Amino acid sequence: MSKFISIILITFMVAAISFTDELSGKTIITGDAMHVKKAGEVIVSKGNSKVINDISKIAADEVSYDKQNSEIFASGNVRLVSETQKGEPFEAYGNFAKYNMNVQKGKIWGDYTVTRYYVNNSTTPLVMHAKEVYIDRKTQTLDAYKEVEVVTSSGTIYADNGSFDSITLSMIFKEDEKRPMADVNCDGRKGLYEADEMIFYNSEDNKRIVMNGSVVGKIEMENEIK
Repeated sequence: MSKFISIILITFMVAAISFTDELSGKTIITGDAMHVKKAGEVIVSKGNSKVINDISKIAADEVSYDKQNSEIFASGNVRLVSETQKGEPFEAYGNFAKYNMNVQKGKIWGDYTVTRYYVNNSTTPLVMHAKEVYIDRKTQTLDAYKEVEVVTSSGTIYADNGSFDSITLSMIFKEDEKRPMADVNCDGRKGLYEADEMIFYNSEDNKRIVMNGSVVGKIEMENEIK
């Protein structure tokens, strides 16, 4: 009986572990249960797992943290919360994530991956769906692949890929297997357009979709679409 109690006490004692990363400060790992592998170099947390540092927070059903390279592998109901260098909130949801907490760079993926970015402290986020999303906080970019869908105030854009730059507040979609397509709705009028390339600008004073290359579709909304 005493051995069993000791094991329980050890489990709760290691349910919160912290490390210090060179660039992003202290990283704290919590969870319902944890165990240590590879002589303390790898921490595995299961159940209500969270990894938190000064810049980002990752929550998931299970998290594995490699202390040597500050890399996280998360699975099951993954949620990543961070902010841009301008202080604007960013959220990403998926089935899996691989993320370096030190350099703030990684990938989140799964059957239903969603990112939400609140541009210029807006109350309505820019929402993007994709199978794979690569995040680089240092360069302030997002790269999305496979069944990309971006919901904007000007309409919805569908593409094989998309690259978002939070500095210029623009997202670029280019033809891969399929050409980018935009389902536009403005002032009660709808239009469906295809182009070799689409660029969506989302700043407060510049909300528009620019279409380049061979464009298919009737363009009627001069103020919104060029």
